[in-house]
Amino acid sequence: MKGVFRRLAGVLGLFAAAILSMGASQCSQSQTIELSIFHTNDIHSHMRPPKADEFKLGGMARMSTLLQQLRPSRAVSITLDAGDYSEGSWPYSVDTGANMLRILDAMSFDAAVVGNHDYLAGPDRMIQTRNEAGVHFPVLASNLDFSEYAHGAEFRNAYPSTYIIQRGGLKIGVIGLTTIDYPFASYLKPVIATDPVRDAQAQAKILRPQVDVLLIVSHNLFETNMQLAQSVLGVDAVISGHSHTKKSRAVMVENAGRQVPVAETGQWGTFLGDLRLTIDQKNKVVKYLSYELHPVEPTLAEDANVKAIIDGEYDKIAKSYGSDIFKVVADTDADMDISDSHRPTVGHVAVKGYRDATGADLALEMLKLAGVRVLPGQLTIEDLHDFMPHILNWASGKEWTVKIWHATGKDLSFVMNVFYSVGNVLPLGNTGFLAVDGMEIVWQPKDADHAVPAIVSTTIGGAPLDTSRMYRVALTDGMTLALTIANEKFHLGMDLSNIEDTGIEAWRTVIAYATKMQHLTSEGIQAGGRSYTLGPDLGVFRHTITYDGTALRVQVANDGKGPAVGGKLTCSSGLPNDSVAYDTELEKYAKIGSVDLPQINGGERLTVSLPWTPSTSGFWPILCGTDLANDGYGGNNASDRVFNLARANSRWSVAK
Repeated sequence: MKGVFRRLAGVLGLFAAAILSMGASQCSQSQTIELSIFHTNDIHSHMRPPKADEFKLGGMARMSTLLQQLRPSRAVSITLDAGDYSEGSWPYSVDTGANMLRILDAMSFDAAVVGNHDYLAGPDRMIQTRNEAGVHFPVLASNLDFSEYAHGAEFRNAYPSTYIIQRGGLKIGVIGLTTIDYPFASYLKPVIATDPVRDAQAQAKILRPQVDVLLIVSHNLFETNMQLAQSVLGVDAVISGHSHTKKSRAVMVENAGRQVPVAETGQWGTFLGDLRLTIDQKNKVVKYLSYELHPVEPTLAEDANVKAIIDGEYDKIAKSYGSDIFKVVADTDADMDISDSHRPTVGHVAVKGYRDATGADLALEMLKLAGVRVLPGQLTIEDLHDFMPHILNWASGKEWTVKIWHATGKDLSFVMNVFYSVGNVLPLGNTGFLAVDGMEIVWQPKDADHAVPAIVSTTIGGAPLDTSRMYRVALTDGMTLALTIANEKFHLGMDLSNIEDTGIEAWRTVIAYATKMQHLTSEGIQAGGRSYTLGPDLGVFRHTITYDGTALRVQVANDGKGPAVGGKLTCSSGLPNDSVAYDTELEKYAKIGSVDLPQINGGERLTVSLPWTPSTSGFWPILCGTDLANDGYGGNNASDRVFNLARANSRWSVAK
């Protein structure tokens, strides 16, 4: 009997050990949870797909469908927006961004952060916007100083500093950081944005002990957001916005021996970020698992609920405008971007509108304040409205208006010389950030013999600039603000006391000008507002790269005054049908061919042909650039363009 009991005890012991082992195994497995963080940034009220996207991506109704497809396959997921969800296209002017918050709410977002374009209506209106939106998720902004603001407590209630999301057994802490943006700081006054790194470090000390995962969602420069990942102890990931940087891979930053991912999706809702972490709750260890960018493809069905909200917002715009905003009023042959005034840009059209409406001697605009890239083809009222900013003054009901600065020739000469001499050291990046009309400039770029760029000659209305004369200069709120800030900060001594407001909204002048002209050609857009280098300046422009089914045809321009001798043109093709790799470190270009260029004199253009046969149909990135030993300006040396190619009857053609 004792043997039986011993055997029975042994069996029971093994059975108990097995049960305990299974329990321990299940307990151990249950301690590790996978978290998916879906995220967006810099949507700028692009509710519908942006027309200028090369791969036809975007649209919030499509993104909603994408989220609905991805979420069920994930153990635990949250969805975050890293700011600038509002100002940037016409829907913002309906209610200063409450409509975009409602769209994010309909898509089940869990939190968002205030970006610099989200605080342009001022703190009083921001409180109203948040309350009118009535959404179920928090909009965060931790790094703010309310000491001079009478409604600070009310603002903080509307826009908290941090938030804890409880989901799937996890406590997920989120710190939200808004933008330090010196040029736009006046819009937020008397509230002041403070150092995001110091603020996040202080908030992390409070929040980290309470949560399983700590995230920072920051609308600051990508470099600043990398600093946050490096400097804030206990942070597990940084969701980035503001730089419009598309990262096909998360950037890993070391922090106290740990690797912290920083992720950003680009702009305008064309991609959805997907960051995955694993959380060992028992040992309190969070690890990076993977990152993926999901393109918001045109093949995705539109979520009917979100689409209905969007359609309703556009109905409000049409009712306010009093006409069909999708009416075609003009067309263009130019591919107009916002990056460089040595190319035809939306800024060039804008300044022509300002000047045409006011009869000013000249007009100025900063390209970085311009709205969207515009492709060749038809232009609707909506397209033209979105050329420029839409910073609505809620009290007046008007967007930015055209101003007239009565400027002395001396001040005007000083302004232009400052822009050109410091252009390459400003955050704006180059001397091509200023669009002008009625003025032409010849300048000497920085080179081995010239320490800084300098203007050689300036003409206004065909006559040399007269430093003793008064000029009427048309500009908008943004340019006026930039001049005022520079004048005060650097004690420049310019006379800005005589600036009158015409009361004419800038976007209305753009529509009026384009409607009058009907055909906006690339040459006409830049006429009367060019800048030329003193020597040669070879350039390739996006809209002059074409494909005829057998060869690339590329126009090379010499926008300098001197002859270009010994130049070369090279074209390459990128990865076909890969929207994720495009314009990122994953893009790989294969050389199509090169052509030695003959002498091109100043102001001349030459069209070059390079045979090319694609290997497959679909979207092909093409990059063409020039090489010239003594080229005066590098900003316009290369351009890329994406062709949507189809093959029929053994012939290739470009799809529209």
